[in-house]
Amino acid sequence: MYFSAWLIQLWTLFVPVMKTLPQNNYVSKHKVSCYVVLIIMTPFLVIFLLPAMLSDSNARRFKVSFRKGLLGE
Repeated sequence: MYFSAWLIQLWTLFVPVMKTLPQNNYVSKHKVSCYVVLIIMTPFLVIFLLPAMLSDSNARRFKVSFRKGLLGE
């Protein structure tokens, strides 16, 4: 169950945000290394990200905040 929650969080929370980043951003230029970091760090955050995974409103808030954090806003 833990592994499936990890994969679902990567697919539903992080991948959509990574696809919406502008092309001139540092993260967009180095997508492979960013995905490697996400794959390594997300297993430690699975428990804390469960509310964002299970609720659409929390997921929307998380995605907006995560995107702002990646862009440095």
